[in-house]
Amino acid sequence: MIGVTVAPITFDGAGASRAMRVGDMADVKVTALAGQGGEQVTIANHPLPWPRDKLVAARAHNLRYTDHGYEWELSQTNGFLSPFVYNG
Repeated sequence: MIGVTVAPITFDGAGASRAMRVGDMADVKVTALAGQGGEQVTIANHPLPWPRDKLVAARAHNLRYTDHGYEWELSQTNGFLSPFVYNG
């Protein structure tokens, strides 16, 4: 383990976009791609172990992580959306 940082997490899911922020160390914003007839582009029967639902293809407007000596900037790349439930 390289370390632990306590930080607030915020999430916003408005329309076809999703945004998440983890303190000052990470943030991401993605927007679903529009396909035929304006419907979202979905990917079914994918080989990923999680999530089991269909994925929605998206564009990552920004994806940034800076903590524990790492600095990642992966903006303007692909992304995926999927429904999830978090139970604690």
